[in-house]
Amino acid sequence: MLTKELEKLGLNSRESRVYLALLGLGEATMQQITAKSGVKRTTVYGIIKSLKSQGLLRIVIGQKKILYSAQNPKKIEESLKEKQSVLEKIMPQLLVLTSASPQKTFISYFENEEGIKDIRKDILNHDDQEALIWAAEGANAGLFEDNPSQEKPTWKIIVPENKSDGIHISSAIRLVKENQFPIEAEIALYGKNKLAIMPAEENVGVIIENTKVFNTLRGIFLAIWESLSH
Repeated sequence: MLTKELEKLGLNSRESRVYLALLGLGEATMQQITAKSGVKRTTVYGIIKSLKSQGLLRIVIGQKKILYSAQNPKKIEESLKEKQSVLEKIMPQLLVLTSASPQKTFISYFENEEGIKDIRKDILNHDDQEALIWAAEGANAGLFEDNPSQEKPTWKIIVPENKSDGIHISSAIRLVKENQFPIEAEIALYGKNKLAIMPAEENVGVIIENTKVFNTLRGIFLAIWESLSH
């Protein structure tokens, strides 16, 4: 488990295993590190060099042998804070470059439960902005299972009538008859240029980033929204 978490912080799998081995060993020889981590000795040499360059390892030179020791885990926290500080300084310049670059279409494909969770997480990361959603699974399931739609006043949600049981109808929700407008995929327009599509019960989805597609579908959504009763 810790190996996976360290990977999320920037270490690769082998670096994580060697670093964790060192934390448990204290000062250790190359042979001890190899045995504890399960990483091949020839590979450990390069990993030690990498960890040292990241400030996560120190070398102790004794009279008869060289020992290696992990730096305090607080070093990881300090490194992340330094990176965050640098990012905050350069972010305005990066955003200027982004806005000045020619617009391109980006399509990201996701599959399995983890992929769908990633799409929904991205939508929720923009929950302070307008979002227009066709909720194929209803407003108490799918994207909304742990995130009640009523708590997001910036969202507009169209729900099939046959999926409306138990829904607290609010100004953010309008119902549509299935024969009038069948909804067989959860579709979300959000983030000012993003379109997420998740076919119901298929565990696959895509995110399309394109302002023209976004604006076209936004117009269609709002036209349908206005035609539905409150």
